[in-house]
Amino acid sequence: MKRRMPKMQSHSARQMMLCCSCLYILCSAAAVIAADVSDFRMIDGKRYDLTFHDEFDGQILDKSKWQHRIIGPSAPHKVVLTEDAVTFDGQGNLVMLLYTKDRADAAIPAEKASIFPGRWIPYTAMLKTIKEFTYGYHEVRLKMPIVKGAGMSVWMQSRGQTSPTPSPDPKVGAEIDLVEQTFFDKYGAATDFRHSTIHWGGYGATHQWVSIDVKPKSAKPADQSTQDAELNLQRTAPAAGTNLINEKRVYYTDRPGFRDGNFHTVAVLWTPVSYQFFYDGESIGTIDVGVSQSPGYMILWPRLYDYKNHVADSERGFGGRDETEAKFVVDYYRIYQIK
Repeated sequence: MKRRMPKMQSHSARQMMLCCSCLYILCSAAAVIAADVSDFRMIDGKRYDLTFHDEFDGQILDKSKWQHRIIGPSAPHKVVLTEDAVTFDGQGNLVMLLYTKDRADAAIPAEKASIFPGRWIPYTAMLKTIKEFTYGYHEVRLKMPIVKGAGMSVWMQSRGQTSPTPSPDPKVGAEIDLVEQTFFDKYGAATDFRHSTIHWGGYGATHQWVSIDVKPKSAKPADQSTQDAELNLQRTAPAAGTNLINEKRVYYTDRPGFRDGNFHTVAVLWTPVSYQFFYDGESIGTIDVGVSQSPGYMILWPRLYDYKNHVADSERGFGGRDETEAKFVVDYYRIYQIK
């Protein structure tokens, strides 16, 4: 539970006698809170000031900061996006649900029915910040459920990247994936899949990307003749007649992963020349291509992974809104920028 300032009580005579000790307690609590949410961070010798944050301490969504990105059946995402998949746990956390309804009870319009495979119709939410941001250190602290068919995406999007006539120049905008994760592969085997990716040039003929997967050092290939000390670059050949970048990198680490039911942090340091990604404060690599110089908005989205294999025709789906164990708990989102 997050630490909070104690509430002031009525000024009785007894309380006035204890004012000195009360003041001490209040000042101590304030100092603790200041340590929890620092006004700034020093990164590479530069001061980054806190310019935006949401600690999710309330009981309703702060609509001055967030809005639902889409409502209703979404063909690209194969889910129904709904406001009732957003709630709060009373302990200072946003909770985003991924739940299902039986097709017979879902009342999906006939023209949308073909979007969804199987018996169970999935429901969740997709939140975006109202304000857009350029550059800075963006950090999200969250806990992800170990549930088949479920995963999470924390990403920034820009208008230039989603334009109907996108430019191949990344300066007009990019998609910045702080993390995409899931804990089961398509066969149902346990995994700790997590990666960070940059997309630019739109999503059509000029689409380009660079991705960093995170894996344990025990998975590192024995033949390291083509690898540097930390990153194994696996370049995908560009399409014929193009110079498009499609590159997968792998970062190997001895640190534990996310598959433990605990809170973890994901972050990106976005500058005019690069993106540096962090999981639990550990840098997993820097990407110095595809760098956007245009503002973007943050998106929080519980998403489907291999849903058709694991959930669509299973015995109970994810369960209803009040039953599902696919609960994505977000502690905070904070942005630190150079002013």
